[in-house]
Amino acid sequence: MYIANDHESGFALCRALLDYGGLGHTAAIHTQDMQLADEFGEQMPACRVLVNTPASLGGIGGLFNKLAPSLTLGTGSYGKNSISHNLTAMDLLNIKTVAGATRHPNELIGELRDLIHSR
Repeated sequence: MYIANDHESGFALCRALLDYGGLGHTAAIHTQDMQLADEFGEQMPACRVLVNTPASLGGIGGLFNKLAPSLTLGTGSYGKNSISHNLTAMDLLNIKTVAGATRHPNELIGELRDLIHSR
């Protein structure tokens, strides 16, 4: 655990730790100020931002929060990863979807023409 004198130095320390340990992974903050927690979440290049929960066990989910339990954590585009969430069995399935048309292409063309002519 690191303790900072003010939120600017705390944020800078967390960004440096993410740069060193892995962009996109997990960032945690312990604070009573939920506005500060929101600001932290917006600024940290992490896919999991934990607030008032243990970071080492909180990131793997299930024990202290509603994250999906997993030991494989995606780092998203920050870490050049294809997923940004905790990997689950759903990520290992090949799910085929057969999608039927909701309208004919000519209907869309007609709608677009109507928009153009109404201006």
